[in-house]
Order: sequence, then structure tokens, then C-alpha cells
Amino acid sequence: MLAEQMPCIKPFAGSLAVALAKQPFLRDTVNDLDLDLMTCWRPCRPAELAQECKTLPESPHRRCPGPLRTARSGAANLGHMTERTLKAGFEIVKFDESVYEEPAEGPKLTRVTIHKRYQGAIDGTGVAEVLTAQGTAGGGYVASERIEGALDGRHGTFVIQHGGLADGPDQSSYGSIIPNSGTGDLAGISGQAMEFEFQVLTLVYTL
Repeated sequence: MLAEQMPCIKPFAGSLAVALAKQPFLRDTVNDLDLDLMTCWRPCRPAELAQECKTLPESPHRRCPGPLRTARSGAANLGHMTERTLKAGFEIVKFDESVYEEPAEGPKLTRVTIHKRYQGAIDGTGVAEVLTAQGTAGGGYVASERIEGALDGRHGTFVIQHGGLADGPDQSSYGSIIPNSGTGDLAGISGQAMEFEFQVLTLVYTL
């Protein structure tokens, strides 16, 4: 038996079965490590959500919970979009590097233009402008890259900015798809872009 007038505090959302089964309470709070889940819930407003719930034939009670607050912020309604993850291998067809600073101590700094040929989930080309810092025990890079071709059969272009760090044997990668950079069938693409593996681009995207 649920105490329906008690606040529901969920540090991990899960299925939200408990929160949805009780009467709404002003201090109901939901959180989760999955930011996409929180992003999906955050835009819901009580009146809008209640109206949507009335249209669901599988809801026998036709009742919708009141305001659920999220401890983490979200920015966009996922709507009908589905997040996908893919890995696309590439080969480097041209590599032009120039050193613009090489001090007696510390890492040297270079500019690099890299031309890539993607095959697989991405069938196309990429041109990246890269800045690197190359030291004896550590280094890093940042890059802006335009990719042109077909992504899972959809044709167009989009731009990613990505980077990586090396601290001895430890390496990390980070990056994003530039918002509103997609063209053609790829207009509206968003997400993350990383190079965790040698000559492999990992995309986590919605479209």
C-alpha cells in the first residue's frame, strides 16, 4: 500500500513505477545517471502531460502524475528521435603537418590537415583541421572536421569537434557534433563524436 501523500524521492529513476503509481506531491523528486532519461522527463509539464495521458488507451486509470522535478537539468525534448551508436572506420589519405612552436622545454605545437576516407556505417570523406601538443610523456589534440557522405544511408554533411589527451599510457577522447551543422538528409543531427580506437570514429547521435 503506497502512502500517496508522501513525497517520492528517486535517486535512480528506473521504471518510475512508484512515482507514477502514487498521487502527485509538490516535492516529488526524480534523478538518474542517464541524462537522456532526465532530458526526456524534464520538458513534461503537468497540464500537457495530463492531456497526453488522456489519449492513452492502455492507461485504465487515465490519470497522470503531477510535477516530477529532476535534480539534473535537460535541454531538449527527444520527441520521436532515437539515439543510435555506431563505429566508422577510416583511412588517412593525406596528412599535412607543420610545427608552429617548438621550445627547448615542453611539448611542441603543430597544425595538421588530415584528409580521411570513411567506409562502413559512414561512406564518405572527412577533412579535419587539427591542433596538437606533443610532449615526451603527454600530449593532446583538438580538431574541427567536416564529414560528407552517407550516414546509415542518409546523405549530407555535418561538422564535429573532437579531441583527445594522452597521459603516459592513459588516453581519453571527447567530442560533439556541432549543433545545426547538418545538411541534406542529415539536417538536425546532434550528439557526441569520439575517437576511442585507432582510426575509428564513434558517433552517439540522434536524427
